[in-house]
Amino acid sequence: MTLEGASLSRLERAVCAVVGLATGGAGGVAVFVDGSNVGGVPLLIGVGALFGYLAVSGQRLSQVKVGNSEASFIGRILRDPTVSDEAKAEVAERLDEVPLPSGTQRAVNEILDARAAADAYRRQVIGAVERLAGAEITARATEDQPPRHWDLLLGSGDRIAVEITWRGRPQTPDQVTEMLQMTAAHSFEAYGLIITNQPVPGGARYEPQDELWLGVSWSSPADDVNLAAALQELLRASRAD
Repeated sequence: MTLEGASLSRLERAVCAVVGLATGGAGGVAVFVDGSNVGGVPLLIGVGALFGYLAVSGQRLSQVKVGNSEASFIGRILRDPTVSDEAKAEVAERLDEVPLPSGTQRAVNEILDARAAADAYRRQVIGAVERLAGAEITARATEDQPPRHWDLLLGSGDRIAVEITWRGRPQTPDQVTEMLQMTAAHSFEAYGLIITNQPVPGGARYEPQDELWLGVSWSSPADDVNLAAALQELLRASRAD
C-alpha cells in the first residue's frame, strides 16, 4: 500500500480514527463471540489499523493506493460469511472512493448494494407494520436515536421488540430460530418479532419461560396475512401479562 498527496484535515483525521477504532473494535469483540471465524478477526483488526494509521499520518484517504496483497486482505473480509454485515458495510463504505483492483471493487460494490437493499427493505417493512398495527407503534428507530437498538417497539405495558433483518442468502427455519434465541438472550424485552426477507415456511418461534419470540417472512404486501397474525399473537400475549 502506498500513500500520496495532500494531508488530511483535523476533522478527517478524527473520522479515520473513529472508523479505525470501530472496525478494530469489531475484530476485538469478535474474539469473544461464539462462531467467529478465527481468520476473520485479525482481518478486521488489520483494517482498523489501516484507518488508525491514516488518522495518525494525516494521509488523505483518496490518495491511498491499494496493492494486490492489501486488496486480497480486504476482499477476504468482505467475502467472509462469519464477519457481520455491519462490519463489512463499515469497511466498504470507507473504501468507496479508494482506487481498488477490479475484483476487490466488485466486492465493495456488492456490499454497498446489499446495504442499499437492506435500507430499502427496512422502509418497506415499517410501512407494512404501519398498515397492520400502526396504532400500536410506540417507538421508532432514527439515525440518531434507536429505541433500545430495535427498529420498532410496539404495544403498551410489556413492549414488543421488532427487528427487521435483510439477508442476501437463504436461511433455514432452524437458523431463524437460532437468531430468535440469541436475540432473546441479549434482550430486556420478553416479546419480540424478527421480520426477514428470506422465506421462513411456517414461521419460527422461541418460547422460553414467560417469553414469546416469533420469526416471520415478509417480502411484499402478499405476506401481510402472516405478518398480521404474528403481530396479533404477540400483542395478545403481552397484554395477557
